[in-house]
Amino acid sequence: MFCKNCGNEISESSRFCSFCGIQLESTEESSQTHVEENVSPKSRLAALLFGIFLGGIGIHNFYLGHTKRGIAKILMLVFGVIFYIASILKIASGAYNYSHSYSYMRNSVVSFSLLVICGIILVFIPGIWAFIEWVLIACGKAKDSKGLPVTKWE
Repeated sequence: MFCKNCGNEISESSRFCSFCGIQLESTEESSQTHVEENVSPKSRLAALLFGIFLGGIGIHNFYLGHTKRGIAKILMLVFGVIFYIASILKIASGAYNYSHSYSYMRNSVVSFSLLVICGIILVFIPGIWAFIEWVLIACGKAKDSKGLPVTKWE
């Protein structure tokens, strides 16, 4: 065994380096601290539950420290809901009056279709994204904002 401070060879049973006098760690202590340094302190169970119940709005992303991902999911959902409400208001306002010319009706149908399609896309993408992240958390492949794997179930 070698001293980490001075690099001189020392016996396995010694607790202090005979050359520089520094206290030595046992191999068990050093391996435990090495493992704990490479694992996120965040709970995998909490991230998994947040992902299942509130994954569509990105709460598990905020928990793991991925704030930009969480904000992106929330913005997509908000704009998706706005597009849905706009399409419902367009229907309720009577924008589809068939007494107008054909070109007006065609433009209304196109704008309504775009609102509905954009709403569907913006609402379902965060859900699919959350499902993929949920699978990664369940498999132990998710990482926190510092790049450490989230593997502790506590």
